Amino acid sequence: MTGRMPRTISTRQRFTGRTLACAMAVVAACAAWHPARSEAPPSPTPKSLLDDYVLRQWTVEDGLPERVVQCVGEGSDGYLWVATFRHLLRFDGIRFVDAGSPGADFDADPHEIMLRLHAAADGAVYVLTTRGVRCFRAGSWATPLSAPADGDADDWRNATLTGDEQGFVHLGGHADLTTFRAAAVVEVPGNEASGWTMVGGVPQRVVGRDIESHPVPDHSHTEDSLHLEVHDGTPTVIAGATVYRWNDEAWEAVATCPALTRSALVDRTGGTWCGGDQGIREYRHDRWSVLDTGKAPVNVAVRALLEDSTGTIWAATEGGLVRFRRRTQGVRVIAAAGIVPGVRAAWIADDGTTWVTPERGGVCRLAAGGDRLESVEFPGSSENLRFETILVGAAGDVWLGTDGAGLWHGVPGSHLTQLMFAAEERRMAVIAALAGSPRTRLWIGSGEGLFYLDPDSTTPRPAPEPNANARAVEDIFPDADGTLWIGRQDDAISQIDAAGETMRRLDGAGVPPGSVWSFHRDRRGSLWAGGNGRLMRLSTPVEVFDATHGLPDAAITQIEDSASGLLWLGTRDGLFAGDLAVIDRSPARRGLFRRFDADGPLAHVNCSGRINKRGPADELFFPSAQGLVVLDPAATVLRRTAPLAIIESVTATRHDGSIVEGGPEGITVPADAAAVAVQFTAIHMAAPEALRFRYRLSRGVPEESPLVDDDWMPVGRERRVVIRGLTAGRHTFEVRASLDGKYATEGAAASFDVEAHFWQRPGFIAACGAAGAAAVAAVVLAVVRQRYRRRLARERELQQERERIARDIHDDLGAGLTQVAHLSAMAADHDHGQGHDHDAARALFQRICTATTGLTRSLDEIVWAVNPANDSLDKLVSYLAEFAQEFAAAAGVACRLDLPDDVPDRVVSSRVRHNVCMLLKESLNNAVMHGMPGEVLVTIRVDGDVLRLTVLDDGRGFDSGAIPPDESGRHSGISTMRHRASELGGRLAIESLPGTGTTVHIAVEV
Repeated sequence: MTGRMPRTISTRQRFTGRTLACAMAVVAACAAWHPARSEAPPSPTPKSLLDDYVLRQWTVEDGLPERVVQCVGEGSDGYLWVATFRHLLRFDGIRFVDAGSPGADFDADPHEIMLRLHAAADGAVYVLTTRGVRCFRAGSWATPLSAPADGDADDWRNATLTGDEQGFVHLGGHADLTTFRAAAVVEVPGNEASGWTMVGGVPQRVVGRDIESHPVPDHSHTEDSLHLEVHDGTPTVIAGATVYRWNDEAWEAVATCPALTRSALVDRTGGTWCGGDQGIREYRHDRWSVLDTGKAPVNVAVRALLEDSTGTIWAATEGGLVRFRRRTQGVRVIAAAGIVPGVRAAWIADDGTTWVTPERGGVCRLAAGGDRLESVEFPGSSENLRFETILVGAAGDVWLGTDGAGLWHGVPGSHLTQLMFAAEERRMAVIAALAGSPRTRLWIGSGEGLFYLDPDSTTPRPAPEPNANARAVEDIFPDADGTLWIGRQDDAISQIDAAGETMRRLDGAGVPPGSVWSFHRDRRGSLWAGGNGRLMRLSTPVEVFDATHGLPDAAITQIEDSASGLLWLGTRDGLFAGDLAVIDRSPARRGLFRRFDADGPLAHVNCSGRINKRGPADELFFPSAQGLVVLDPAATVLRRTAPLAIIESVTATRHDGSIVEGGPEGITVPADAAAVAVQFTAIHMAAPEALRFRYRLSRGVPEESPLVDDDWMPVGRERRVVIRGLTAGRHTFEVRASLDGKYATEGAAASFDVEAHFWQRPGFIAACGAAGAAAVAAVVLAVVRQRYRRRLARERELQQERERIARDIHDDLGAGLTQVAHLSAMAADHDHGQGHDHDAARALFQRICTATTGLTRSLDEIVWAVNPANDSLDKLVSYLAEFAQEFAAAAGVACRLDLPDDVPDRVVSSRVRHNVCMLLKESLNNAVMHGMPGEVLVTIRVDGDVLRLTVLDDGRGFDSGAIPPDESGRHSGISTMRHRASELGGRLAIESLPGTGTTVHIAVEV
């Protein structure tokens, strides 16, 4: 093929070849002489591969870059390697990762395509193309062998690429053999190499440096009609119309293959697979199972076949990559007729007949051991009735509960009769459970509670209810001693004794609250109850099993146990089973329950229906949305070990968008990185969709310690995590995979060494510390000075307040007291003098009384202003209103008030309160003394931080424009008022004309 000399063929080789050639000639002569043999009896009619296998296809929509897959192989690490015409891809069961271009010459030659591949034992992947052999190893490509420019392309198309466990890869062609190792052509040292290849159309076994020829019997040995493949070290040859397998040092014919077969293999269980242009087929137990091109769900014109280490069959086809996974044995699903295959309820009669109510409506029957549901006719009855539950009496009469139309009764061959839709003012449209016997007492579970129907009555009666609000009965379980167990929605389990009179609730017996959908008493005598996401054993004490024990977060609608000691659970998320012996021995153990058919089509079967009785054949029946699931009692579930997680890549993304690549072992993260992304996976080709992952990130290197669930972050099916906000230093990322809810005890880890910013480095931190200390000292000094200034300001304000109070006392109280003293002396002179002028003395005493009243009011104003209890705006408004009314009343003037409806909750200082009171007092005093009004209107408004006070009188008024700018003379009172308003940061405005009254506007900040 390459112009190189072929490896030397030993004398033993030549002798073996001549001997076999002679033997073939003898056989041919005998065949010509011997009379024609009688034809073999025709084989049974082929069945569909889909009867025994679940098919899954990956196409361009699933990540393949090209539609046609040329070949597929399994690497030593468990990955699948997939080759299309121009791409080599690594596949973990979920995601395809392109290995990149083999080189610039490959990119420049659109006619070079990939033909075959071999994943070597040392991790390298060798790809045979139309231009030579290329090797992908450790993330890079090499070209260990190129085709000569004048070579025949057919030599490469018909070449064989195989390998051995030592990492040697053999390329067998038309005339010679080339061996590769570590991405280079090598001479085989000693006896290290082994394996099989094809040279010159003859299968050859490589033993060290020797090559042994092993021709296929009855074959002409032309290369075009012979194809060799090696699976698990055992060669398989397609010779004409026969598939041969090497067995016990000889070729053994295992099957007659169809025309145009391209690939063949014998799997571990003895089945022979053939793939070619006419599709794919399997030969097992003297019968073919076929999947023809164009008649299957996918195009399966096959180019290559592979059985991986888990026993899963893979096919490289013209329609993509196809996986065949064998269906679970010991189970069958009997679908209802029509487009809706589901079954809602079932009843197993004493004769083994199974009565079912299909999802689409009506009633069907399944004979014992049958595989097809037959419709049960009720002439004249509505075909649209959907029955939630069924019970068949001893006389063959059928009782049916509906979802919306009450209870129905009838005999096959006659029409159904609606017996109950309402009872005792309860609308009983939904009937979910039936139990008991129509000959003794029929128990009816409805959406409105529990009822019973005696045989001598046509009217159902309500059962005793310990909870008046109890409704929605979901299951009624008659125990062997006649006791009834009642399960409800969102309520406790109830129990009725054999007499049917006493009912009690079990909520005080350790049974957690919540819906109960099913009951079952197993062969050991334990009573079980199924709820939403939990299973309860009603023992003493009550044992509760949930997701930590392997159960799904779904309603458990049916519980059964088999003679093999398994407890079976029908849930709305699949069938589950647990070993009763293990449960009894260790009820707190994790993973007690496992999913049945975890890799098959029944992995998530929706068991939403109910069944009332076990059949005599001891088969287990589960009504489901997929049909009636019939389970062999000997069926079991396999405990699968979660695979180890693999970290594929670690990358850091800078803020500018550039990427920093790391390795699976870790990465040095730049200080300006915005995020770190970790790509991980786990290899489980049989059920990659069932894998779940969780991770944790710890500072430094985590110590060996028991796993704490709170330390881990679940990510479900996701196989990529992006981490942001990493601090400087070393971090350790760990990831683990789980299967069937149980996580592996080990996983993969990567380290993140996050670089520090310059401001995070010790020198900068020390300098910043010194600067910070200085800044803190400066801040402390500034704070101290600010506090000192505030204290001085408070003291100054306090001193001013004291001075104001002293001034008010001196000015108001002092002058008033002096006036009182002077008037008292004058009154005494008039009363005791020579003239005894009592009228003058009485007038003076009246003036003393008036002055005393004013002093009292002034003292009250001073005390009110300094009292901290009056520091709210609301109290200030109230005081101003009260003061205005009292002042006007004392002056004999009518006063009207206009106050705000809502006063904000705000603190007002004593200085502001005092000055506002004095402004109102002065305004009222001026109005009464100078205006002589008949009525005064006082209006108070609060506008944000501004208090607006308006005093309006209807007195004589004056010309406000005549007030001089310096407000001297008789207008000195107005000057004082303006001064008070300005001290408060406010303003004073006076509007008046002769004969029109006066309006004083005061606005101050509060």
